[in-house]
Amino acid sequence: MSDIIITNIITAGASIVVALIVAYFAYAGNKEKNKLKVITKRSRIYLEEIKIFYELEKEYIKAIQNLNSNKDKKRRGAKSIKQEMRDKLTYKPTFTTNQINKTLRTFDRYI
Repeated sequence: MSDIIITNIITAGASIVVALIVAYFAYAGNKEKNKLKVITKRSRIYLEEIKIFYELEKEYIKAIQNLNSNKDKKRRGAKSIKQEMRDKLTYKPTFTTNQINKTLRTFDRYI
């Protein structure tokens, strides 16, 4: 009779240990998934900010080309074009190069 009790205790203990191991790996996997979501969200924000500056640069190049084509030469100078572009820039970047590099290094671990 005691052999059956000992066997049941060992089986119950092993079941609890296996359940704890499975729970730990599920928790760890979920934690990594959440980190990846945060990194993806940051990356999208950085790319949107870069896109805004790229579009502004294209507008600046067009304005300089128009200035050089003598159409707008009498109307305004290069300094006023810079002022106009600064006025269009209502969204200042919130990221730094170090933040981008840190996010990319973290993202590279998951690839």
